[in-house]
Amino acid sequence: MRRWLIIAVLTIVHLTMVSIAIAVSFSMSLGRFDSGAPATLRERAWGGVADLLLFPLYTVSRALNLHLGRLDHLLLFANSLLWGIAIYWLGTALFRRRPRSTPNR
Repeated sequence: MRRWLIIAVLTIVHLTMVSIAIAVSFSMSLGRFDSGAPATLRERAWGGVADLLLFPLYTVSRALNLHLGRLDHLLLFANSLLWGIAIYWLGTALFRRRPRSTPNR
């Protein structure tokens, strides 16, 4: 039970971070839309963060040119769930308590 609660929290945190990164990147690009100026470093950085957080499911669907319409939201959630499971798995693998070995006498 505790495992799924941690995965759910990680999923929600990831989904929130993705939403913020997309919103900031989109609003920054709209700000320069009429001027035709090149993207700033800050704008490219936010876009890169969004691309990283959208990897792998959303990136693959864009590469395959899949247009899912309203199901894109489900794909975003599935991507965040995948990230939540992966982060939980890595965390347990890295921070697993190993029993102390006592020296043989």
